[in-house]
Amino acid sequence: MNTLRQAAGKEFPDCEIASTTVPHSERVYCVAFSPDGKTLASGAVNRQVNLWPVGATALSGYLKGHTKFVWSLAFLPDGKTLASTSGDGNLFIWELEKRTFCRIEESHYAIIYPLYDVACSADGKYIAAGCSDRFVRLWSTTSRRPPWKFSGHASEVYSVAFSPDNRLLASGGNDAVIRFWDLESKRDAGFQIAPGDRISSLDFSPDGRFLAAASTNSDIHLIDLGSRTSRTLKGHDGVVWSVAFSPDSQFLISGGNDRTVRLWEVTAGEPLQTLEGHRDEVNDVTFSPDGRLAASASNDRTVRVWDLTPLRERRENHLHLFRR
Repeated sequence: MNTLRQAAGKEFPDCEIASTTVPHSERVYCVAFSPDGKTLASGAVNRQVNLWPVGATALSGYLKGHTKFVWSLAFLPDGKTLASTSGDGNLFIWELEKRTFCRIEESHYAIIYPLYDVACSADGKYIAAGCSDRFVRLWSTTSRRPPWKFSGHASEVYSVAFSPDNRLLASGGNDAVIRFWDLESKRDAGFQIAPGDRISSLDFSPDGRFLAAASTNSDIHLIDLGSRTSRTLKGHDGVVWSVAFSPDSQFLISGGNDRTVRLWEVTAGEPLQTLEGHRDEVNDVTFSPDGRLAASASNDRTVRVWDLTPLRERRENHLHLFRR
């Protein structure tokens, strides 16, 4: 029984979830909230990082430097710096107050390999990126040493994610294997998980209990890290490009090439609501730091910001009915 759709024997309809649309000039590949929840950043085909205040409907600034599309973004915990990866093979670290980059990790390859997903550890000490050359790269934010290069994947690495306790880095991609790397030893952590599908996105739940893995065959694998068992969440029609947990670990959000954004209840592993409005595939999804908003980036040249307050209020009301 879905605890949010059924309570005391009654069916409840979907909530009315309002969204604000922020238009862009090109397809949008990624979106991220700042740690204070006041700023949104997006990356697009036009090679720039766009910035605007949450609640606004127009861009207020941009960061230029990449020579190809911006693939992924990650704010550092201080909120003053932002990391971006691109099809140009470079990692940029931007100083937001000055609207300029303070550090560039350049590609040194005869043939440029795109850097895909970028992530920052919760303590701000590391930045990681997956690469099309099959390596995972790990940079220190406190030194200018060359990156550690983790090998083991047999094909492109599309996604990386840090565990909330800053002990592990997970990576996944075209070889359908999720690998784990020990951040203290900078070595393979000694175990891996093979869901059987190519991995397009990874995210750890903030409470450290689960790892969500989006796949290219429409499934989402919800992996219990304690037992290393997995449940499959089904609902998307086509590739699931992105997954992200809510800050309280209670919800999961996903987006894919079926043009929908979907919300899931983590404990029950059940679909909660489908958010429609995008006119092309959804490339990235994320929650705001307080969990009240979600943002989605799409090939329809928009970012949509969804107000999830009604959903959370309904959840509390329905759970109250169960406790009576």
